[in-house]
Amino acid sequence: MTKNPNIIRVGDRVRIVNPQIFIRCGYPKSLDQSIKEVEEKYNEVLTKFMKELGLSVFSSRLPHTDRILSRVYEQVRLAVAYAKLREEKFGGKQRSVHTENRPELAGVTRFVMGIFYVKSGVYCPGSCYGGYGWEEDYDPPVLDEQKTHKILRLSFMPEICIEATNVVKITKENDEEFSSALEE
Repeated sequence: MTKNPNIIRVGDRVRIVNPQIFIRCGYPKSLDQSIKEVEEKYNEVLTKFMKELGLSVFSSRLPHTDRILSRVYEQVRLAVAYAKLREEKFGGKQRSVHTENRPELAGVTRFVMGIFYVKSGVYCPGSCYGGYGWEEDYDPPVLDEQKTHKILRLSFMPEICIEATNVVKITKENDEEFSSALEE
């Protein structure tokens, strides 16, 4: 049985056609965004809160104590950011692929170092029906309008990821460099 030559596998060389670099797959708001918002809006409030508890946030003379207090502050900040994110329901029910345009990477060729898959779609919460005297019916949460995206890890420093639809696999037939080397 022969392998399909059009499928991109680990170790293949690809050329970036559409330089939309994969950042993450998820809901509109991320934890990183929420942490930045909390840091910008509530930094003074959180610092004051830590001082009210008798914890000097960064003023200790001992480096070890500074790291512990800094870690406590980071944990409080993280907890507030996550609570705000959950309250805002992660910005919506639409789970999508988030990318960043990097035009300088158009036409660049690299090797595929790894492959993973992500799912996009619309989140639908589960429900439970039932009552006195009749059987309960449970529908688990699902991702409707589900679409699978093949993400490639490319050999860059640092490593970048890109959706497989944004690259072209380089074969002996479509490789200009390979063809020109044969002609010489």
